[in-house]
Amino acid sequence: MAAALGVGLATLPAGTSAQPGEVPEAPADAEPSDGAAGPTPAAKPAPRPAARGPSVVSGSTSAAILPLVAEGDGMPDADLTQLAGRLVEGLRRGAFEVIDPEAVRAKAADAGRCRSAACYTAIAKATGSSHVVLAVVDVDDRDYQVRVVLVDGKDGSEVASTEDSCQICGVAEVGDLLDTAAATLRTKLDNLNQGPAKLVVSS
Repeated sequence: MAAALGVGLATLPAGTSAQPGEVPEAPADAEPSDGAAGPTPAAKPAPRPAARGPSVVSGSTSAAILPLVAEGDGMPDADLTQLAGRLVEGLRRGAFEVIDPEAVRAKAADAGRCRSAACYTAIAKATGSSHVVLAVVDVDDRDYQVRVVLVDGKDGSEVASTEDSCQICGVAEVGDLLDTAAATLRTKLDNLNQGPAKLVVSS
């Protein structure tokens, strides 16, 4: 009996004691035996899907801007280009497509002479636009009269217009008049782009 007990104690690691009937524990730093499964690593959380931005839905409204026309004493081409840029920039703040004068001229070389309903509808068809914008600056020395018209591309009828004048002005002041005109037409085009209000009746 004493011999058997001595053999059992001899197999214990140094510094380990066992009571009769107990199974000795393996040291904490003991290597796992071959074939024993080690600790299972924690599963990584699945990546979250990237946030998607708001969808932008384009409406069916678009405006083709005819080359700006100067009547009366006329204006240098550089001034006309600058003023046309002010009109285009003002309209592009709206929620609709804008076709600038250069793109319009590429589709219709005589767009600068367009003055009839038939011509407006032809421009609208050539550019794929729903509306046409005509801007005319009447020059008398340093006095300017600015008229901007929004035309329906389907039948060439006038939808909206704005007219303003400036006495003893420069090109910058005329540009301000075109900014104001663009804001007026922009509001009209934005409303057209949204479509008519719908009344929903529920029982």
